[in-house]
Amino acid sequence: MNNLNIPHNICNKKGSTLVEVIASFVILVILLVSFFTLFIQTKQTTKSSETIVDATYVAQTEMENFYSISKKYTFNHKEDGITSLHYASCANTYFKEDAQYPGYTIALQLAQNAQFPSNLSDMTITVYDKKTLENPDAVCSNPQNYKAIMQNVIEWKAGL
Repeated sequence: MNNLNIPHNICNKKGSTLVEVIASFVILVILLVSFFTLFIQTKQTTKSSETIVDATYVAQTEMENFYSISKKYTFNHKEDGITSLHYASCANTYFKEDAQYPGYTIALQLAQNAQFPSNLSDMTITVYDKKTLENPDAVCSNPQNYKAIMQNVIEWKAGL
């Protein structure tokens, strides 16, 4: 069997060669990188979903706050109700940064309802994440990059 007079321990094929060790190491690294990438992506998706859910909660809460204001004020005095919720005005948009929701900027837009302009308003509440809001003035001039948006029709019930 050993025709070339090679010592018996050199022909022993029980061990691993350097190529096999490197190949298995490369495969292991590829698998680990894939799993770490998956974990990082999952964490980012979870964080993004959490921000959207939180922003939706903020929008819903503001919608309920505004609904309670619509019971106390008439259509002609809606500005007083909006001011009582601590909104500031710019252009046709109202906005606020509430201490209760420190990571968000809330924008409110009101428009007269086309079918019933005397006591109904179309309302849109948009919630922005302060971390992704490029410029706070963008809320008034070019609203984009919002995290949640809700629309509703509000009936001004005071005096009815």
